[in-house]
Amino acid sequence: MADTSQDLTFTAFRLIKCCSFRLYTLQT
Repeated sequence: MADTSQDLTFTAFRLIKCCSFRLYTLQT
């Protein structure tokens, strides 16, 4: 259970990072 939760958090963090990078690229 702990592993699944950690993996989910990591995936969410990665998704947010990707979205932020995309927004930054659009602004530039």
